[in-house]
Amino acid sequence: MADSTQRLIRELFDGASELPAHQQQAWVEARAGGNPQVIASVMRLLNAASSSGQGFLAEPAFKREKPALEEGMMIGPYRVLRELGSGGMGVVYLAMRSDEVYRRMAAVKVIRPELRANPLKDRFLQERDILARLDHPNIARIVDGGATPNGLPYFVMDYIDGQPLDEFCRLRRATLDERLNLFRQTCEAVQYLHDNKVLHRDLKPANILVTHNGQVKLLDFGVSKLATGAISSNTTAMPIVTAGYASPEQITSKKVTAATDIYSLGVVLYELLTGVRPLKLDGLSLPEVLNTITTQDPLKPSTQPGPPADADPGRLLATIRPRLAGDLDAILLMALRKEPERRYNSAREFGQDIANFQNGRSVLARKESTVYRFTRTIRRNAWQTAATAILIVGLGIGGSVSYIALQYRNEVKSLQQELNEVKSHEASYHTLDPDKAHALMRTDLTRISTDLESKTPALLQSNLAPKGLTKQLVQQSLTYFASTQPTASNDPATLAALGRAYLAVAQTQWSPDHASLNEPSAAVDTCKLALKSLTAKTTMSNNPEIKQVIGQITNQLEQNPAAHQF
Repeated sequence: MADSTQRLIRELFDGASELPAHQQQAWVEARAGGNPQVIASVMRLLNAASSSGQGFLAEPAFKREKPALEEGMMIGPYRVLRELGSGGMGVVYLAMRSDEVYRRMAAVKVIRPELRANPLKDRFLQERDILARLDHPNIARIVDGGATPNGLPYFVMDYIDGQPLDEFCRLRRATLDERLNLFRQTCEAVQYLHDNKVLHRDLKPANILVTHNGQVKLLDFGVSKLATGAISSNTTAMPIVTAGYASPEQITSKKVTAATDIYSLGVVLYELLTGVRPLKLDGLSLPEVLNTITTQDPLKPSTQPGPPADADPGRLLATIRPRLAGDLDAILLMALRKEPERRYNSAREFGQDIANFQNGRSVLARKESTVYRFTRTIRRNAWQTAATAILIVGLGIGGSVSYIALQYRNEVKSLQQELNEVKSHEASYHTLDPDKAHALMRTDLTRISTDLESKTPALLQSNLAPKGLTKQLVQQSLTYFASTQPTASNDPATLAALGRAYLAVAQTQWSPDHASLNEPSAAVDTCKLALKSLTAKTTMSNNPEIKQVIGQITNQLEQNPAAHQF
């Protein structure tokens, strides 16, 4: 095929990759100069590319011309046993090495015969080159490679007898800590990639297998990138990725860095803990997908409705959702920030913040500047801000101060109204079935703690905020918490939610991380109330979830100077 024709195929493939599937063929035909060979070649590549983003063993989008390998044939010292599956670029076979050296199972990945002369062959060879450089316990290892007798490149990997991360956790009904521990293994593997100047660029549960003994194995480096110098890569067209896990800079063909993989890790963890992805993209056109990924913030994980009941056996995810409020909400939303520079600096830092949460230590993600959040809100509501500015100019300086103070007052009043709404449920706690009563109370307590954590720091940042009203809100919350104690103490998950709500009040009273009422002594008293509630029953205080909350409250006390006064 002439170089000019090959170049045209590449250009059309790159351009059409950015369009929805139903628009691609018409777009290619309009630009192929009536050349049926070019049209057919580009469409085959697009079909292959669409399936290559689906995972290590995804089914191809079009029928293979012939099998890449035959069962029973020898590839070097490896005997092909059976096909395991196929993707857009390659076919994977289970094989057995049986020679005088040793016997072992292996996975042989060979390029599909119809792609041997196509641009996707370069990606296959790149995957082989990348894997050959890597040696980490959480990364599938390449052990051999070469070309078949008929010239098809292949490589041999350790055979991973495992399940995708999300499927493993669902079938094992993994606890929150078990899910977080598996995710931390994944972070270690990604950090190793970045230390070796490799960007994965397609992290998703299908590419993260877990063996029967709980070891994570990272797979599928077909769209990975070897970086030179700093860990970054410039692209001229959107790479083949799975949109649901792609970062804003990746989906818009901007510079990708280690932060790109961190965003994808954030999506993976969000889905692992809630059962749904942070952004809903199903049924959207390409412009809508781009707009959603680049502008829409995800819901806090603790507020996600979650998946249907049949996708959450035993309602396990619904049970752990209240534990996401606060630290895990902040951790996930930090990883998913639109701006790459505001995500975690590294996969190692991401994994360490998860460990901080598990060990009851303060998390880095909770230290974001309240001033930044305020200015970001202004930027997102520019027309409202402009109207407010006009009003302030009309009122004069004194009027502007009064207006802003009124806004703060209204914000606190709205928090008090929410608290009153929650308190109106108190009678239901005693009349509902115990399980329903506990579920309602957990929802109410989580609502209060989330409001306190997300709204009061920004209010208290300014001297114009009505601190007297905030103190009233704190006292009303503490009174409500005392009334819930008898019911909450009979259920560990509800008692843990009560402990987190106490902690949110204590952090409103005093915090080393954000603006507060600056009442360290009052915060100490609140922490002691919380600990008394959580440890009243020995059977409850030994519960893992409650022990975790106790650790978080103890950490808050250790940082409070008033707790160390004699």
